Amino acid sequence: MSIHDIWDNISEAALNEGKFKDKESDIYPDGHYTWKIVGFDYFIGKNSGNEHHKWGLEVADGIMQGKFTEDFGNATEIGIKILKQKLYLLTGRIPGVEEVFDAEENKAGPIKGEVLGRLVSGKKVTKRKDGKDYVSIYFNSIPAAGYQGGYEPPPHTDADAPFDGEDLPF
Repeated sequence: MSIHDIWDNISEAALNEGKFKDKESDIYPDGHYTWKIVGFDYFIGKNSGNEHHKWGLEVADGIMQGKFTEDFGNATEIGIKILKQKLYLLTGRIPGVEEVFDAEENKAGPIKGEVLGRLVSGKKVTKRKDGKDYVSIYFNSIPAAGYQGGYEPPPHTDADAPFDGEDLPF
């Protein structure tokens, strides 16, 4: 094989696959955020034999920009309903189960390529139970077209000029 055989088959999403694989979640406050989806997987747990899905999310803007968190779900009726809702929000369609889970490879199917790199706005909520924190991530909306994250200051106006006191009426 040569570079010509392989180059175009490696997507931008594949470049970031290993980058977040074993990354620890950062601690940051609950609240509303816009995240970039940097990871998605669906798999059968080695020890439990249960099916799980996992999102890797990186805060896209604001003071918490770059903070990483994971959102987990299980193959229960509620867990799959939530996963299906999230995928519908991100893609605008309900993907087939074979697009979500590649059972032979025990990993996410081709839907992964459609969701990696996408932006989603939502809410992070942490609940404490039996001395352990559990994070839930709610996907609420897709940012408006053209939104790239980050902060851009408004354009300069005369109101930004230094105040010299000459225009006071007294």
